[in-house]
Amino acid sequence: MTSDDLTANRERISNDPLCRTLGIEFERIEPNYAETTLDVTADLTNFNGKLHGAVIFALADAAAGAADQANGTTTVGIETSTSFLTAVEPGETLTATAEVVHESAKFSTTQASVETTDGTEVATFNARGYRID
Repeated sequence: MTSDDLTANRERISNDPLCRTLGIEFERIEPNYAETTLDVTADLTNFNGKLHGAVIFALADAAAGAADQANGTTTVGIETSTSFLTAVEPGETLTATAEVVHESAKFSTTQASVETTDGTEVATFNARGYRID
């Protein structure tokens, strides 16, 4: 893959419609590594006033998908697990960091961690992907 191809691929990933809707930003996208951030707002909370778990999942999933597909492969998720470790209040900024830890011709395993700005771990995320091409 050429440098121009990698740049176009990063642009494609960064323009994910769901991420734009939720306010997820792609800070770094490199082959096998990515970082996403999110400013937590009140409109992303659940009925308890805390950040909705689905949004935390989406933040981690976006980072994992970007890390896995940054080299130009097309991967679809086939299995994930998320451990939610602490509640998050509006006003916080979260960062998800993801790294591909295993890959073969058809499968990948990616791990992500979601943290607050002070380094408190909010969630861990594991994903297994199937590489279409």
